[in-house]
Amino acid sequence: MRYICALLEADIVRHLNPRLAMKVSRSHSETG
Repeated sequence: MRYICALLEADIVRHLNPRLAMKVSRSHSETG
C-alpha cells in the first residue's frame, strides 16, 4: 500500500508542480 500511495503522491506532485517534480526526478536519477 505504501508503494501505491507513493506513486499517487508523485503523480499529484507532477500535476501540481511539474518543475519541482523535474528537480526531484533529476536528483533521484543522479543519486541513483
